[in-house]
Amino acid sequence: MSLLPNVLEVADQHGLQLDSKTQGKKEVRTKCPFCHADAGKNKFYLSLNKDKNVFKCWYCKESGGVLRFISLLDGVSEQELIEKIRKKNGSTYKKHPAERLTTSQLQLIGYPKINWVKNREYDVNLYRAFREKVYREWLTYVDKQKELAYKLLFVGLSSGDLKGSIQKVKEMEQEMQIEFLQELLDCLFQESKSDKTFDLECRAAALVGQSHPYEAFFIID
Repeated sequence: MSLLPNVLEVADQHGLQLDSKTQGKKEVRTKCPFCHADAGKNKFYLSLNKDKNVFKCWYCKESGGVLRFISLLDGVSEQELIEKIRKKNGSTYKKHPAERLTTSQLQLIGYPKINWVKNREYDVNLYRAFREKVYREWLTYVDKQKELAYKLLFVGLSSGDLKGSIQKVKEMEQEMQIEFLQELLDCLFQESKSDKTFDLECRAAALVGQSHPYEAFFIID
């Protein structure tokens, strides 16, 4: 018996409008609560598969498992949901940071399917080494994405489209399921910059054919 709720139950609890023609079928359609592209139309873009416990919108392409579904609907992280389920079922095992990564986060670094329990049962030493490797790769990925996000913000500020850049970074946050926008904005508006940050800004400016507009900033180590 699955410890997770079913996508159809979740859809019903959130009052999603169901296409009655698909009721009882393998793929049930509802109005998409994420893009609302089917609002006011006789169309239902969100597909729910109760057997696989997954969802997909055929218009905005938002997709994933039931935890991601709940996460998007309720505005909470998948990790929070996992922790609630663990506590509800009396689990006391303290997970390694790599094991706390959600399925969606693992997919971002090329690991769509990891069964930590089976890995541990197969060879505990390999399991420990592998989870360290996965977590290092995740941290490296996060650092690179934050650098990219900072470049976007800097170029947006320089070109007068900071609002558009902020929206793009928010989308990156949503995909990665972590928050870093405010941290980057605080850095962006500091009067003094580290050598690393200044170099990042210069490279970002060069990519769009601009020169750094803040040459007079005092550079600190």
